[in-house]
Amino acid sequence: MQSNDDLENFSTNLQFLCGFYSSISEVCRRLEINRQQFNRYLNGKAFPSFKNLKKICDFLVWRAKRSLNCRRCFSPEYHRRIR
Repeated sequence: MQSNDDLENFSTNLQFLCGFYSSISEVCRRLEINRQQFNRYLNGKAFPSFKNLKKICDFLVWRAKRSLNCRRCFSPEYHRRIR
């Protein structure tokens, strides 16, 4: 389970990154994540599963590397691959 600070930080960063796209629906379609579930992430009501978190970060990786501070979100192996 994630702390409230983790949820809030993730939500804030996700909202910022989604701002680079024309709509949240576009992001959801590209990620193939249900819009209602994605809204829970955006509103800080839920933290994505590892599978969805990986989808989100892989999709936004070049922005996420600069904008998200989510070192605790992934295994060390993942961080070695994206550096």
